Amino acid sequence: MRHLIIFVVSVALVSCTASSESEFTPQDTWPDMSTLRDNFRQEDTAIVVYAKEDYAIADVLVNGMAAMKQPSERFKVVLRRDDELTEYEVQHFPLYIIGTREHLTMRRLSGNIPVEFATGSFTFNNTTYNAPNDLIKLSFYPNVFNPQMPLTVIFGNHEEVVVEFIQQELQGEWGYFFWDNWGYQVFHNGHRSIVGNFSQDEPNRWQVSEDQLWAFDYTGKEVAKSGLVHYYAHNGLESAQLTAYDAQIQNNLRAVEAFCNKALPTDITIHLFPDAETKTMQLDNADQTIIDYKEHTLYTVIDEEYTGWYDEKPAMLALSMIWGPAKINAIQEGLAVNLTENWMQANVASMAGKLLEADAMPSLSTLLNNDAFLGESDYLMHIAAASFVQYLVKNNEPQLIQDWYTGKGNTDQLLNMQQAWYRFAENQAQSIVATPKQKAALPERLYGFNFAHEGYQVFNGYMGSEADKSIAKLKSLGCNTLAVIPYSTFRSMNKPGRFHYTEGAGMENDFAVWHSCYEAKQNGMVTMVKPQLWSWLGWTGDISMQNEADWNAFFEYYEEWIMHYALFAEIYGIDILCVGNEFQAASLSQHAQWESIFKKVRTIYSGYITYAANWGKEFEQVDFWESLDFVSVNCYYPIADHQDPTDAELRAQFEANLDKIESVTKQYKKPVLFTEIGFKSIAQPWLEPHKDADEYAYSEEAQQRCYQIMQASIADETWINGVYIWKWPSYMGYAGDYQKDFNPCGKLAEETVKAWFSAK
Repeated sequence: MRHLIIFVVSVALVSCTASSESEFTPQDTWPDMSTLRDNFRQEDTAIVVYAKEDYAIADVLVNGMAAMKQPSERFKVVLRRDDELTEYEVQHFPLYIIGTREHLTMRRLSGNIPVEFATGSFTFNNTTYNAPNDLIKLSFYPNVFNPQMPLTVIFGNHEEVVVEFIQQELQGEWGYFFWDNWGYQVFHNGHRSIVGNFSQDEPNRWQVSEDQLWAFDYTGKEVAKSGLVHYYAHNGLESAQLTAYDAQIQNNLRAVEAFCNKALPTDITIHLFPDAETKTMQLDNADQTIIDYKEHTLYTVIDEEYTGWYDEKPAMLALSMIWGPAKINAIQEGLAVNLTENWMQANVASMAGKLLEADAMPSLSTLLNNDAFLGESDYLMHIAAASFVQYLVKNNEPQLIQDWYTGKGNTDQLLNMQQAWYRFAENQAQSIVATPKQKAALPERLYGFNFAHEGYQVFNGYMGSEADKSIAKLKSLGCNTLAVIPYSTFRSMNKPGRFHYTEGAGMENDFAVWHSCYEAKQNGMVTMVKPQLWSWLGWTGDISMQNEADWNAFFEYYEEWIMHYALFAEIYGIDILCVGNEFQAASLSQHAQWESIFKKVRTIYSGYITYAANWGKEFEQVDFWESLDFVSVNCYYPIADHQDPTDAELRAQFEANLDKIESVTKQYKKPVLFTEIGFKSIAQPWLEPHKDADEYAYSEEAQQRCYQIMQASIADETWINGVYIWKWPSYMGYAGDYQKDFNPCGKLAEETVKAWFSAK
């Protein structure tokens, strides 16, 4: 029997030893970070500079850059050796200076930026780092040779640590290498030990902001040992949570040992974090659990938000310790899901049957291809893999499954099992007697906001503590619903292409979206997930394929993407899923394609579904509302046609717009949602509410007038079942940084929202 032994300890952050102060002082004339980012976007070239003596760094940069796919032909990267760098390039382009003390340009920078470089060490923020594997990344700092251009520096005390860092960085997407949301990061032993920002406020601009500096403890304190498992806590832990978590872990490990008929060969270490924000900021990875196979270690979140939502990672680690590295990811992860008791509170067999019914189950050629497996929806592939492994276990000896796991088995034999597997999954799903999920009972009218992910440093995005404060503020204003918006991008207006699933630590990844939804639920709000596409190329409403084959491919890719969020919404119990947003050309010309997607989503997801149609042509002409639970409009109709309307004129036009919307909705006899409506805090926001119009002067008063007209006009329209204002930021400081924005946070219009929403 394995016993849980709990150690009582205190946990503290590691502090660094101080050194002599740097004499470096930022210049008052330097631009702020926002200006540098804008200037970067305007450039078509970036210069990456390496030292001629750093041969290994040069090699990894040349080969790594060649392998990366550039996002567009407009932007190019020039690799330049330090002794060949021209003064013109130094002064006219964004610079990336990468290397060690041997770097000529690095020597020129030392003392002129907030880092001093020496042979085998560097000094930053009055602390000297002299371990061979210490590294610093300084991002988007003013280039001292031309402060209007951004400078990024990656400096390591040893060439090898720089090579390893660059190799890891180049494994990600293009943007993750050239763009960074942090001002600086210090790495030790491959871990990010210090992260933070420079102040952007006068008079301390470009000095280290002490209230945005985080130091991380990678050691933790051992708080318990249970059987082979050592638990290390970071920043506190509730013993009751640990007891429940350990019971789950022990069940998982026993299940793996029983299936493999072999005991785990050595101990496992599990680092426990009190919340997702702490873990993600420290490890720069948003996954619920992270595996370090080499060290037999897990890093995971243990809090109320994830209680009962147990993932497959512990079982994956245990399998690898007994059977070794997996050659086929689907076999390993499918086994791990099945050996994890109550995986993600989902019935895998039932969900696999729904995937088959929706014609969304991947083929075995896709499932068993590791690259394809990693590129598809995690939820889809885990459910499919678990279902396939259930079929294998029922029809094969464990030794055969181990052979396939390790790559010794005949893969062609597996590929020939597809039809038999599909029949098995279908029969298994039909044999399950399950009570259908009931849709949530909704309030008579929904009052809320589109919740905008405006911060990309974890703490100020969907996953962060600032988002918690922002959602609590919305509750105090009377909100009873929240729309959370995961984004993806597209790369062409008229050619089909896959849509990626957002994974970056500070982005709108699944775990961040879930965190904001969880906080909304904790505050008694109805949750909507409203996935959207965005690109600098143009508006989604103008996406238009050139032929039927391209349209078919476009919808195939879109279906894959939106089904990911259908599975997400089903697993996490989201109340409403918005299946599309402002695809005007696609919605008006491809009715059958949308009907097919709605039907498939309904097969997977048991909550309410809708589509957010753009005001005007799309909303007034699209005709698929019978297949949805709500008729929904993103309402940006102008409410005046001249600059100085009276309140009476604004009210009259607003109500005329409502009459137009009501005339469309009456024929469908469906509840109506305003999935977006809002006004910027600028002069004359009533003229073109949908446009940026940043050339207009800032005006809280004009924004509030529009909100007052909106409130007065909508209040007695009982046919309107919900209003989602565009928008409210994930951190409330955003309102001060972008004053002309749509959000009413901290502005006069906030008072109007509170009076309106609280009066319900």
